[in-house]
Amino acid sequence: ARMGSVRDNIMSYAKTSEFKRIAAVVVAHKSSPAEIAEMRKAFDKYDEKKDGVISMEEFKLALSEFKYSDEELNDMFSKMDVNKNGVILYTEFLAATLEMHGRVEEKRLAEAFDHIDDDDSGFISKANLIKLLGETGPSIEKLLEEADKDGDGMISFEEFLVMFRNDNNLATEEEFPESDVAESESDQD
Repeated sequence: ARMGSVRDNIMSYAKTSEFKRIAAVVVAHKSSPAEIAEMRKAFDKYDEKKDGVISMEEFKLALSEFKYSDEELNDMFSKMDVNKNGVILYTEFLAATLEMHGRVEEKRLAEAFDHIDDDDSGFISKANLIKLLGETGPSIEKLLEEADKDGDGMISFEEFLVMFRNDNNLATEEEFPESDVAESESDQD
């Protein structure tokens, strides 16, 4: 049953925004040994060759009983492979499983935010993202847009939290009056 919840976490992780996946990797780096012991066991089950990474072949083997199409498996794998090196690193696996486990508390998110906000401006800026990801990272503009709800070109800690919590509907209408709420109401014809 435990492997089933890991699989579910991987599925929901694959559907999250790219910025959230990158931030989750930062969070995973900051997780305590006790929190990750269980995830290590799950990782080891996927890592058949015991070489410390999960290859596409191992990933497909581990999920073979679940009857996903090759396309679905390739999509999940590529979304977990945040640094795009063709294998899933332990921290990438942790990011997928820990965050979706709902174990990431505000303190851990604050640590990750501070790590990304390396100039201590109190915001995650375009420059912070470029420094974190290098110029070769995904489109920095797109990443900013995913979390920058008020459109000021920076990500505040509140916006960072909302991005992580939006699966749990913790973002309220009052926080961001220009949110998707108004748009979704007009879609109902």
